[in-house]
Amino acid sequence: YYINFGGEHALKSGIQWIRLEDDTFDSAKYEAIFFGWDTDFVFLDTGERVRGKYGNVGIYAGDAGPYGMVANPVSTRWAFFIQDSWTPSFLNNRLTLNMGIRAESESIPSFSSLPEYQDDPISFGFKDKLAPRLGFIYDLFGDSSTKVFGSFGIYYDVMKLNMAKGSFGGWEWYTDYYTLDHWDWTQWGNGNYPGTYLETYNWRIPSFDTTDPDLKPMSQSELTFGFEQQLTRDVSTSVRIIHNRLLYAIEDVGILGPQGENYYIANPGYGYTLPESQGGLFDDELPVSPKAKRNYWAVNLNLDKRFSNNWVGGFSYTWSRLHGNYDGLSTSPNTGRVWDQWYMNWTRDMQELVGPLTADRPHQFKAFGSYAFDFGLTLGLFARAMSGTPVQRTMSLPISTMIDGRITEGRTPFLFTADAYTEYNLKITDKYKIQLNLNVDNIFNVKTAQRIFEGMSQTSVVMTNEERVAGWSYDENNNTVTTINRTIEWVPDPRFLMEYDFYQPINARVGVKIIF
Repeated sequence: YYINFGGEHALKSGIQWIRLEDDTFDSAKYEAIFFGWDTDFVFLDTGERVRGKYGNVGIYAGDAGPYGMVANPVSTRWAFFIQDSWTPSFLNNRLTLNMGIRAESESIPSFSSLPEYQDDPISFGFKDKLAPRLGFIYDLFGDSSTKVFGSFGIYYDVMKLNMAKGSFGGWEWYTDYYTLDHWDWTQWGNGNYPGTYLETYNWRIPSFDTTDPDLKPMSQSELTFGFEQQLTRDVSTSVRIIHNRLLYAIEDVGILGPQGENYYIANPGYGYTLPESQGGLFDDELPVSPKAKRNYWAVNLNLDKRFSNNWVGGFSYTWSRLHGNYDGLSTSPNTGRVWDQWYMNWTRDMQELVGPLTADRPHQFKAFGSYAFDFGLTLGLFARAMSGTPVQRTMSLPISTMIDGRITEGRTPFLFTADAYTEYNLKITDKYKIQLNLNVDNIFNVKTAQRIFEGMSQTSVVMTNEERVAGWSYDENNNTVTTINRTIEWVPDPRFLMEYDFYQPINARVGVKIIF
């Protein structure tokens, strides 16, 4: 709906309904057997270590129960917005204000077949997701040659169904553990388990009753400010400052119990994740769960030339800083590993794990240009260069943890790459034209490593909470961990600090298009 008030106001509003569905079948049809050769089984409640003559065995999808997911989650949401663009006449039409607000409701479904768990475990009303936006553009001289602009807004995430599948009954994972007493592994399977039974763990206890009733939707604020100057008719430059700050995150926050992992759906650092003395559910003897932090600062410089005299081009440089303890939703939305156990947010000497995040690239350069010849040939090039990403050593505790903090091993190599494009238009008739094009990615065939292997240990180091809180040390030469109570050996990983995941090699795509 659109209303125009004399050219000074432009009011818009709208309404939206969204239905999101994910039909998943990913379940083991037959039992899966894991052989832990020459390794101990560790009882989670006591830390006691047991093994058979040759190690231990884990049975998935056997007598204990299923392993996998068969689910068809559906979420629905309503949204509406209203916004106004106002250019007041008393400032000679130089200032434009953009103001608006968006509201949204959202529900996440349950997967339980039990009648007492049919209500939606997560539900947000319109008042929970009010998103204001405010921006301005000011034309300094009234001729559109010099502009100052800025904006502020709060933005809410639309929850993915990954959490619904994994935490509300869609994913089931039971494991029976036995001693491995004989070298002949072919004796195992089809109901035959010749070892001594040790324990059964449910690694995915449903979280129907562990969702924080005061859960806040995931949100972030964004603040921008900038300046744009037209240098010539075709060339302009701009400077933009951007600041994004995470307000709330939603994660499955885990705690290790006698019979397996228990997870609470909560905002880290709030509500359920606080100690019992502060109204939460976590042990007062453990450190307070840190709030999710993700702060992004960037300064972007641009120089652009619009298409004229047969060519177009541009250059940009971005300095940025991505800092905190939470990488966001890029890997496993709302079910990442960072809060699966309390110790994953702390170094071995009990310092909070805060620093440059995985995607932090302080310096980024980009340049592009293309030239169109009069006889129908167009050539183009896009090049970029950027800092590497942080590398930090990790150890399996038993979940992989940054034991010494972030960016302990520097960064991955600086990356430079370029892509080329060429296009030729061949006129057949006045109505028909054939376009031939060639795209070449990584034209210089660079082979820069995108990742460095961070894991120090092949085997897990299991400690009690008392040992973790007291702090511990490790000897990389002798492959041992020393706690207040004991010394634990671990097996080093020969891949530690080796490069892998190299940039994709040169590749080309040829296209033919008929234009009429």
